[in-house]
Parts: sequence; structure tokens; C-alpha cells
Amino acid sequence: MASKMTKPNSEIQTAKDWYFWLWLSPVLTIPTLLVLLMVVSFSAGTNEMSPWIFPLVAVLGSALWHMILLIPAIGGKTEFVRWHGRQALLLAGARTALALATALIFSLREDGFSLLLGFLLLVILWLGGNIWGLSQAKRGDCALMRWSGHGDGLTLPVAQTPEPPKQPPTPVEIDQLVGIIRFNSNPEQRLAALAQLERLGLVESL
Repeated sequence: MASKMTKPNSEIQTAKDWYFWLWLSPVLTIPTLLVLLMVVSFSAGTNEMSPWIFPLVAVLGSALWHMILLIPAIGGKTEFVRWHGRQALLLAGARTALALATALIFSLREDGFSLLLGFLLLVILWLGGNIWGLSQAKRGDCALMRWSGHGDGLTLPVAQTPEPPKQPPTPVEIDQLVGIIRFNSNPEQRLAALAQLERLGLVESL
């Protein structure tokens, strides 16, 4: 027998899609960073500029790609999507801040170890942050939403939505079934009423 298909939750899928974009954003930000570094370095050849200006302009310029996350953060169709957009934007901001700190320290100290350490921390933040946010979106959760006191608006996947409990039969319904067994002349209806009472555990087998 084929398993019953469930319709995917559109809110959860939309939130997940923006984390997928965060996975791929280095494909845009890193080439942009390299191009801006070359442009700023070339401009510095004819102007006196402090060394920390180069990484500041390059990192902030490449980080502008993350402004696309304002689309779900502000214009998301549901509260759940908007909060995940803000959480993804926060992760992107943390990555930008770490890249800025790494670039500034390297430009001032010219220390290869600090550059390597910053790169490794960026990889960890990119990997861990995306997994953290994506796993929350998959299960209908959002840490930023809960921390801000908006946890009541959290959603759940369709497959995980609990079914309402079945209400026990009322005494009137039980009396109706007993009346069918005692007074109804139709044998099929009497058997159906008896079977229903048996399913409810109200008939003892001999």
C-alpha cells in the first residue's frame, strides 16, 4: 500500500530556502571581496590611505550581498518567515563582524596566524550557523523568535501536527446503541451496533 503523502508546510519551506541561500552566499561575497581589495589597493597607489581602510571597504562592500535577507526579514508573508529572515540576517552580520575583525588585525599586525585563525573561525561560523538555523526551520522552531518573547507564533510541520484526541461516547449515544440491539428488527443494524459497543469495550465476550 502506498504511503499517504502530506503537503509540505509552506512557511517552513520558505524559511529553509533562505538558509540555503546563506550556504551559497560565499560564492558571491568572496569574489566581491577580492575585486574590491584590488580596486581599493589600486586607488591607494595615488592617494595616501591608512592600511585599515582597505579591509574595511572590501569586507563591508562584499557584505552588501546579505542585504537581500531584508526581503524575508521585513516582507515575509508570515511571522515565522520574518523572524527566520531576521535570524539569518543576524548570522550574516556575525560573519561580517568576524571577517572585519580578522582583516583589520591582519592589516595592522601582518600576522599570518591571525589570518588563518580568523578564516577557520569563519568556516566554523558559516557551517555551524547554517546547520543551527536550518535545523530549527525544519522542525518549526526559531530561537530568535523565542528569545524575543514571540514563541506563541511558532509553527509545526504538517507531519508533526498532533491529531485531536477522540472524544469518548456520551451516555445518550450508548443508550441509542443498546436500544438498536434490543428493539430494532433489522439484524444487520443490530450486529453493527453490537460491533460498535465491542470496539468501545462495553461488551464482555462469553
